Amino acid sequence: MNKKITMAALIVGATSSMAMAQSDPLRFDPENFTRQTLFMPDGEEVTYKAYEGLQYVKNVEDSTYQTLNIYVPEHLADIPRVPILMRTYVGGYMASTAKSPSPSDATGRALKEGYVVCIPGSRGSNSTIERDGKTIYTGTAPNGLLDLKAAVRYLRYNDSLIPGESELIFTDGTSAG
Repeated sequence: MNKKITMAALIVGATSSMAMAQSDPLRFDPENFTRQTLFMPDGEEVTYKAYEGLQYVKNVEDSTYQTLNIYVPEHLADIPRVPILMRTYVGGYMASTAKSPSPSDATGRALKEGYVVCIPGSRGSNSTIERDGKTIYTGTAPNGLLDLKAAVRYLRYNDSLIPGESELIFTDGTSAG
C-alpha cells in the first residue's frame, strides 16, 4: 500500500512541477536554441548555441526592448565556474535592442575564450509604444537601468538551467552602458 501512495505522490509531484515550468514565462528552456557560427578576424570559427528573444520580465511594457539573447559556446571554457559577460549597447541613455555577438568587440572574444555571453535590450529615452492612439515614452529614467537589473535577476533566477555562473557576471559597455 505504501508503494502505491509513494508512486502516486511522485506522479502528482512530477506533473505539477512540469505544469509550473510550462506556466512560468521566465523559465529558461535549455532546449530552445539554434546553432550559429561567428567568424573571428583571425579566421577562427566559433560555434555556439543561440537563445534569442527571451523575455526577462513578466510584465513586459515594451516588447521591442525588454528581451535578451544568450550565447553559449559549444565548448565552454575548461574552468569549473564559467563567467557570464553581459554586454550592453546603451549609449547616451538611448534604448537598445538585444543584439548578436560581434567578432569585433568583447562579445566575440568572450565566446572564443569559452565564456557565456548575454546581450540584453533595454528601454531608453527614445523608446515609445502606441496605446489608445497616444505615444507613450517607456524609457523614462530609471527604466533603462531597471531593465538591466531585471536581466541580471533573470540570469540568477535561471542559474540551474543556463550554462555559466550567475555569481560571476561582468559587464561591458560604453557611454551610459
